[in-house]
Amino acid sequence: MVTIEKGLVYMYHKFLVLAIVVIFSNTAFAQPIKIDSDIKINHSVYEGIKVIEDCKITFKNTDDIMIGDMYSNVCPGIEIVPGKKLTICQEGCGNVNIYGGCYQNLGNMYSCAGIYVPTKGTLVIEGKSSGILNVIGYTGAAGIGGQGVAIYSSDVDYSIINAGNIYIKSGNVVAVSYCNNSTDCNGTGAGIGGGGIYNLIDRRELLGGSVERIDIYDGDVIAIGGNSENCNGTGAGIGGGGVCNAAQKVDYLRGGNLNQINILGGNITARGGSNNNTKGIGVGIGGGGIYNSGNCELIVEGRLINISNGDSKRVHNFRENIKIGSGSVYSNDTHIKGLSPSIIIKNSSTTLKESIKDSSKKIISTVLMFIAGVLVMVGK
Repeated sequence: MVTIEKGLVYMYHKFLVLAIVVIFSNTAFAQPIKIDSDIKINHSVYEGIKVIEDCKITFKNTDDIMIGDMYSNVCPGIEIVPGKKLTICQEGCGNVNIYGGCYQNLGNMYSCAGIYVPTKGTLVIEGKSSGILNVIGYTGAAGIGGQGVAIYSSDVDYSIINAGNIYIKSGNVVAVSYCNNSTDCNGTGAGIGGGGIYNLIDRRELLGGSVERIDIYDGDVIAIGGNSENCNGTGAGIGGGGVCNAAQKVDYLRGGNLNQINILGGNITARGGSNNNTKGIGVGIGGGGIYNSGNCELIVEGRLINISNGDSKRVHNFRENIKIGSGSVYSNDTHIKGLSPSIIIKNSSTTLKESIKDSSKKIISTVLMFIAGVLVMVGK
């Protein structure tokens, strides 16, 4: 199992060294490197990478390299063009750290996934290595999956918060929607799945970031939805992105969905973004959470639409109230627990919910270790 010391605390140590993030325009930074054929990478690529044709990236003979730069970039660490497929292979490498950045345009803020997998795009992760593939989305974006959007001014096309197809065949993967505790992170992304959205504009409908399909065959996977002390409407660990609506009127509001997940093996830890102050919490595996402070005629919680699993005994999840299924809704001082979705279980006599119940206690000590580590570093 991927340990917290090797994964999460390692990442947060890098993040907490900066307290102020300055957001520049698109023209301030170099454009990502475009690739259209198979390549091997053994050095850092701070500009980020844009995949414009089906190809494979192999990380070989590396040692703590960085793809993208969270604090001085305006694009994902790796971006896949819609309709294209990227395969990432870890081959005898050390840690690979992939960071998404952020930017502003016409008053709206866009946050980038560590690996952006758009609708109709495909990501495959495979290979075995002692190193960890650390993938971090900035603020409202997913670690792996959709982008994040904060809408402050004119109406925008926010479909970039949705994600396509993600397949993890093997490897050590830690995916986090990152939030600095000094930042108001309302509407955060999933660890793996949909991006988050923060809305201040009246509109007919507001839909959370959904993910089309996630298959996990093997490997060690940790996925954590974004959270901080100041956030509301958080993403799932694996699944839909969170929604925070502060507009005066939205007719129809829906959380981010996990349309299909197939779990065939591996050690999987999934945790929705949460802390003692969070309102509208994403589930461990399934729908994103919703926070609504305006008038809304109809609110539909983010849901888990379809799940089929062949081996769910090695899936772990730490959530006290909601383990798998729908995200919770917090609307105008009223909390609504996530509802039981329609779940289809195939090729298994044991449901995922039952197997998680027996194993959830095992992850508590791990999460407490992570929290303690973060508190120590914040104190420093």
